[in-house]
Amino acid sequence: MLGAGKRSATQVESEGARRARERLAQFDAAAAETAEKSPPLENYANNSSPSPRNRRYMLRSALWDVSSLKRCRSCGKHVREASGEVGIRVTEGHAGFAGLVTCGSVWVCPVCSAKIAATRSVEIGCVVARALSEGCSVVMVTLTLRHDRGQALGLLWDSLAGCWKRVTGGKSWVRQVERFGLLGFVRATEVTHGQNGWHPHVHALLISERDLSSSEVDELCTSMWERWASKARGLGLRSPLMQASEWHRVTADGSSGTSIGDYLAKGVLAAGAIGMELTQTQSKVARSVHSTRSMWEVLREAVEVGEAGAVRLWLEWERVSKGRRSIAWSRGLRERFGVGLEKSDEEIAAEELGGRDDTIAFITRAGWASMVRRPVLMPALLDA
Repeated sequence: MLGAGKRSATQVESEGARRARERLAQFDAAAAETAEKSPPLENYANNSSPSPRNRRYMLRSALWDVSSLKRCRSCGKHVREASGEVGIRVTEGHAGFAGLVTCGSVWVCPVCSAKIAATRSVEIGCVVARALSEGCSVVMVTLTLRHDRGQALGLLWDSLAGCWKRVTGGKSWVRQVERFGLLGFVRATEVTHGQNGWHPHVHALLISERDLSSSEVDELCTSMWERWASKARGLGLRSPLMQASEWHRVTADGSSGTSIGDYLAKGVLAAGAIGMELTQTQSKVARSVHSTRSMWEVLREAVEVGEAGAVRLWLEWERVSKGRRSIAWSRGLRERFGVGLEKSDEEIAAEELGGRDDTIAFITRAGWASMVRRPVLMPALLDA
């Protein structure tokens, strides 16, 4: 029996879920009020409608109570000891907070994830633009694994990593690098969940120093898929289906394969069009064909509805994704196209807008504590 004054883990979890749902209700009520009374405010932070940022802040505030990760429970909630106060900074049409603790989790925190993805997308977009301007070939390839309901996320993710290592390692890969003039690759991992369970898969950009023909692209990617499938079978998984994988060239004018214009049509920024396609995987919505959903959708279902299955999925997601990389560059590719040294996710998330001279107001610790009780005010303040 528990001693007097102590609460069971179930009680604590229930209280955390209740607080999270209360915060979600605040955001929903504010969104409804805004829609009724006025047109959407321009989002000065990311030049899009305010709803995406509101959703990110909403979900992060829910994590303060339900996350199993200590850093996520503090992200955007606590003031850094060194700062002592929160600054509101505005520069060049952008607004942001300074002086807050950040977690740097690209997988779990919706606010840090968006910031990290934006930086990575610009880096990748710059590499693609420079490669195309030099006459290089850029090929996008997606490789998937067959999966079944009930298979553990950790098993599938480890298998994914093992398959990619087989594809880009060994003598076969060395021969392909020489034959097709490959300068390197940048690889992104995406994970969704659907009616057949966890679905981790790889998106990658391959860059060749010469103009590859369609037959050469097929030869290169088919060989990669064969090694991928062979490794999957060796790990005890069912043989992947070739039709579940895809590859195509990315061109500047759409003469073959996929053009940058195709990505611009999706409403993403020019500088990071291709990069956003690779990096902003966790913000994609459910795909009805496979009944898959992003992990942000799982999180909302877990905290808003309290559905037990979604809660279990989210906690498994937090545990397994911790410490894993979302983006990986082949050696020397960043240097070849002049994008500089790679910063860690934590470093990117901790970066603050502008400098102290751009601060238009300060919020004391006590004032910020009251904001935390009504987190809906945070994105509203940045909008204003």
